[in-house]
Amino acid sequence: MHQAANKSKSILFFIPWMVMGGADKFNLDLMRFLKSSGYKIFVCTTEPSGNEWQDRFETYTEAIYHFPNQLPFEKRPKFVLELMEKEQIDIVFISNSYFGYYILPWLKDNSPRKFVAVDYIHMEELYWWDGGFARFSSTVSDYLDKTYVTFGKLKQRLIDRYHIKPDKVEVAYICIDGEDEFNPQLIPFGQIRNQLQINHDTPVILFPCRLHVQKRPYLMLEIAKRLKQRGNHFVIWVVGDGHERYKMEKLVNEYGLTQQVQFLGSTRDVRPYYRDANMTLLCSILEAITFSSYESMAMETPVLSSDIGGQSELITPETGFILPTTMEETEIFNEQSYTSEEADCFVEVIETCIRQPEMLEEMGKNCRKRILNTFKQEEMFYNLVKEIEELQQKQYIGNIQSDLTDALYVLTHDYNHQKWNLDQKLEQVNQYKNTEFLSKAARRSAEKYLTLIRKELNRHKHIFDDTFHAHSVRSGEAKVSEQLLKTYIKMEITKRMDWKIGHYLKKLSQLN
Repeated sequence: MHQAANKSKSILFFIPWMVMGGADKFNLDLMRFLKSSGYKIFVCTTEPSGNEWQDRFETYTEAIYHFPNQLPFEKRPKFVLELMEKEQIDIVFISNSYFGYYILPWLKDNSPRKFVAVDYIHMEELYWWDGGFARFSSTVSDYLDKTYVTFGKLKQRLIDRYHIKPDKVEVAYICIDGEDEFNPQLIPFGQIRNQLQINHDTPVILFPCRLHVQKRPYLMLEIAKRLKQRGNHFVIWVVGDGHERYKMEKLVNEYGLTQQVQFLGSTRDVRPYYRDANMTLLCSILEAITFSSYESMAMETPVLSSDIGGQSELITPETGFILPTTMEETEIFNEQSYTSEEADCFVEVIETCIRQPEMLEEMGKNCRKRILNTFKQEEMFYNLVKEIEELQQKQYIGNIQSDLTDALYVLTHDYNHQKWNLDQKLEQVNQYKNTEFLSKAARRSAEKYLTLIRKELNRHKHIFDDTFHAHSVRSGEAKVSEQLLKTYIKMEITKRMDWKIGHYLKKLSQLN
């Protein structure tokens, strides 16, 4: 196995959570490699979550800190600074963490210890903050030593649209362990088919994903409906869970697809499903290169994918099918985020695959060859860590650029919008000042909720007394990085207040 050059370094990860997903699997695999290379790993999660994969991450980490559960917003910056000093953190790695980006300038300005900061961007999300994490990365680019992206088109996008310097962006494909993990020789054929009593000659289509409109599960159901109407014999395994499942199950009953579409839920080991499937269907409208594509190809299962993100950089005509997408990603929050032409295109390709099993078998062999020849995870991690270590030889010189000030304007606008939402809720609270119209029992409950609201407001009264106006930065009244962090904290506290007061108001409205 490749080993990184230095055996005694420490790295701090900012990640949103620890759940089932491609980005999370990448983080987990990277930590595994770093651990085997002698690194001490510390993790801060920054978004509320059940963190179902925490036990997996604990195997490779020294400590995990769940900020939403353990620390109020205003105490997190100091905690991070003290952690970095105590554990002698050499590298900060940001992956899909909103907080990670907005604390970075402040850390660079205040940490007595020099450190390398890098981030990893999976995709551009135009529907969210006009670019999502790609946008956040560009606003603090002068404080990042390197930005890594999951596919080549995204690198060019960062250069052209977000004006990140070309020498600061590198492609690091997610890749996969095709030898010791996703290897069809390790998994006997027929485990899932026998369990579900599916004949070995029945065409099985795997749909492995979180059930979210971004993945276009309703397009999958439309494809299934049309396949059945055209007399095809097949089964679709839906491996994954999510908010859309209940509605999807109702539609399956309505369409008469209970024999064709089977909901199998989430699983900690998806390999037997790939092993038993004939093809994998991925019809998302927004992705980078899906981890499922790497997994499926390594397991010799060809992929049928929408033409999105960098899918075409992995899937070639010899290994699968890339089908045209006619919808825009900004339309993803809609059950009908597909066209009839798209559904027909998938149906025709699937029918071709069903009629030509020999073609699928040959494609499956080509899939595995491509993964082993071009997308070896061990080599990618080795090169990634080697480059990060080389970055540590360069001296960091801090510069506050205008784009960072622009980031503050954007953030302040978001904070002001949150405060406006909160003000609207406070107006609703006023109607409950007089509780005489309520019954005696309801009046006691109302007073309890009103007391909780007042407590919440008093606890963070400084938010309203100390509202920050972005123009003060233009006149040089405060350091940009400090105000960026302060505004972020105020916005997050306001969001929490907004949610809590909304919850109490809902309780009040139910009283009579």
